[in-house]
Parts: sequence; C-alpha cells; structure tokens
Amino acid sequence: MHLFSLTTHKNRILYFVIVVFAFVVMAASCGGGGGGGGGGSTADTTPPSILFSSPDPSGTLSFKADPAVLPQSISVSYSDASGITSTSFSSAFTFRGQSLDITRVFSAGASSASTGSNTSPLYWTVLARYDMTTDTLLGTVPVFGVSSGSAGRFNLAEIDDTGNLLYVAATSRNKLLYINLATGATLKEVSLPGKPTIIRACPSQGKIYVAFENSATIYVYSSAGAALGTIAMPATPWNMVINRTTATAYVIFSNSTAMSVINCATDIAVSTALGNIPQVIATDGLSTGRVYYAGGLGAARGIYFISGGVETQLTSLAANPEDLAYDASSHRLFAADFDADSVAVYNAGTGSLINNTGLGPISQAPFTMRASPQSTGLSKMYVLNKDSDTVSVLNTANASVSGTINLAAEPVGLAVDGVGKSLYVLLNLWDLQASEQLKLQSTIRDTLGNANTASVTLSIQPDVTGGGAPPARIISEKSR
Repeated sequence: MHLFSLTTHKNRILYFVIVVFAFVVMAASCGGGGGGGGGGSTADTTPPSILFSSPDPSGTLSFKADPAVLPQSISVSYSDASGITSTSFSSAFTFRGQSLDITRVFSAGASSASTGSNTSPLYWTVLARYDMTTDTLLGTVPVFGVSSGSAGRFNLAEIDDTGNLLYVAATSRNKLLYINLATGATLKEVSLPGKPTIIRACPSQGKIYVAFENSATIYVYSSAGAALGTIAMPATPWNMVINRTTATAYVIFSNSTAMSVINCATDIAVSTALGNIPQVIATDGLSTGRVYYAGGLGAARGIYFISGGVETQLTSLAANPEDLAYDASSHRLFAADFDADSVAVYNAGTGSLINNTGLGPISQAPFTMRASPQSTGLSKMYVLNKDSDTVSVLNTANASVSGTINLAAEPVGLAVDGVGKSLYVLLNLWDLQASEQLKLQSTIRDTLGNANTASVTLSIQPDVTGGGAPPARIISEKSR
C-alpha cells in the first residue's frame, strides 16, 4: 500500500511536470505565433501625413504672374510614426501644359521642407528643343528664372557646342545658367552684377560675353564659370555678334556710329566709326570675316557690308529691319520686317532682292532669326514670331516658308546647336493673356516606403506690368 501510494505519487508528479512543460511550450508557441501574427497585422502600411503650410491651401490662392507677387517661399510639413526618409522628398508643378521638377530649390528635413531664393521658387520656364532635321519637338529643358526679352535682339540663350554647353541669361534672377546639352541638367549658376541683356559665346576661346542693362561694361566668363575680367565699351551695348571662325566679337550701340571689335583671344577691344548708325548687325561667320549691318537715315538707309576695313552699301531700304541674319549655305542675307510680317532675302554679294517672304495671314511680328549652322547640311532660317507665338522655318535655298513651329508660350530667345542639330526656343510661360491654373504638389516617403502626396492649385492672373509682361520693343531709329 505504501509502495502503491509512492508509485502513484511519483506518477502524479511526472504527469504534472509533463502538463506544465506542454503548457509552457504551447504558451511560447502561441506567444511567438501570436506576436508574429500581431506584427504582421500591425505593420505600418499607413502613408505619412503631408500638407502645405505655404502657400496655405485655406488662404488666398490667386496670384499675378509676377515674381514679386508670386509666393516667395513654399513650405511643406510631414510626419510619420515610423519616421521620415527626407531624401525621398520631391516637388513639382504643372503650368500651361509643362511639368517642372522644382525639388532642387527645397531644403528637406525630418519634419518639413522649404524653399528660399531671390525670386519666387515657382518662377521657372522652359527651353523647347526641336530636331532641326524634322522640326519636331524632342522635349523641354527646365530653367529656374525667366528670361524676358531685351533690346539686344533676344541674345539670352546661346550654344557652345564645343563645350557641350547651353547658356541662358535668367533676367529675373540676374544669373547666367550653364546647362549640359546632353542631359539638360543645370551645371552651374553664376551670379551677375546686373540685369543681362546680351550673352554671346566664343567656343574656341572657352568664353562667354555678357552685356548688361545701362552698363558700358562687358563681363567675360569662362566655360567653367570663372570670371575672367571686364571690357570697357564706349556706351551700353545694343547688339553683339561673334564670328566663331575668326574668334572676333562685334558690338554696336544705341544712337551711335561706333562699332567695337573685340579679339576674343586677348579681350582687347578696338573701336571704329561706321558711316551710319547701325540698327542691327550680322557676320558671315567665315574666315572672310565679313560684317553686315542695316541702318542709316533717309536716303542713306540700307544694308552695308564691311570687308577688309572697307564699307560698302549693298542695297537701300525703306525701313530698318528688326534683325539681320546671314546664311552661309546660300550666301544670303535675311532681314526681318516686324511691321510687314515678312522677311526680305538678299544676295549677300550683290545686295539684289531675291524674295520678300510673307510669313502668314495673321500678325506674326518677326523679331529675331537664327540660321542652321553650315555643318548641319541643312538650309534653314528660323524666324521667331512674337505676335503668333510661332517660329517660321524658311528654306534658305528657295527663300520661302517651309514650315511653322507652334509654341506653348511667348518665345523670348533662339539658339542653334550645330553638333546635335537641335533648335532651342526659350519660352516665357508667365506671359499670360488669361487666367491659368497652376498645380503644385510634393511627395514624401516614410522609412518603410509608404508615400503620400499633397497638392494645391493656384490661380495665376495676367499682369501686364510685372515680370510676365512682353518686353518693350524698339521699332524704329526714332525711338532709339
């Protein structure tokens, strides 16, 4: 009996141990499985919160198209329980059919991102890039800062195809932008001492020349962005052209018979007196070094060419053109008549009129021109039309219009890339004739990859006195 009781007691103890062990195992199993299941069911799949604090979506969202009136800063706040990946922050806006990434003007932190600049972070524009062979749109290049027109024949965009660079003068920010031709990325921003009116590149010397509003000084910068010095001029430059073959720049001035000739290798300028006041100037771009200008008053008004220091009148004119361009492939001169909506074509050797080409039934207002470089094998002259927001394409061989490029906004500059066979048209998106909607949005991710986007829509109103207004135009020698 004692033995049975002892045995039974031992069995009970063993049974208790087994039960307890099983319970512990089950508890551990349930706890681990439950923990894993709980982890799966409570994993963070909630996107972070993000909202605009400036401009305030609940405030006034109507602005004029003027950098002094548009929001001077943009701020976005965000948060998430698992933490924020601030490097994922991005921001963009869509305006007049153009989408522009403005992420780079933001400083993004753990809980907010904000901008800071000397002009509104919204005040961007684009360069529309076209294939010169087909004249079809290839894409756009974003530019921070608007380049409105100037008296310098829209010399605000320039190509250095040797250095693979596209230069743009952002007049709203007083910046010279260096853009990679291959990628469209802005490589450098050079601060300028005033409002630029003319930029001209001399690729063989790795230089870019910049003239300014109300300044008789030309600044010289390298293709790497370094300031190389200044060149004193007798007055404020009115227009400048560069013969890239001879590395020589020619500068004319308002109401002056003076012309300054700059040796681009030495940056030494020599002034000479012309027989008449030049209105516009062109060069043949060849080793012959011919220079052409249109100007003069009354019976002396005409087109002149200078070769070997000798000035000769090619032909007389009834009115001075808005621009004068030389085409090397046809050895012809093209003169843009703003008021007559036409381009007159002359033999550059004899001055004989080949054709007076009308640009269309509506007002075109041709303002500036660029010829396809001879290296492209193309025979085209591109004519920027301000009134119709178009570019007329002229066949230089037969002096007739071969096509029209319709633009998304007011054109304020032309540049041609002979190596890439591309035409760049600088647009001013902020020149408005009616109210336009601008959608601004920003995106952020948390540390687990969940993303969220905030957006706000602004109403942009025309402003004829602000930064979006068309530039003043010089029509005749009387206004000069």
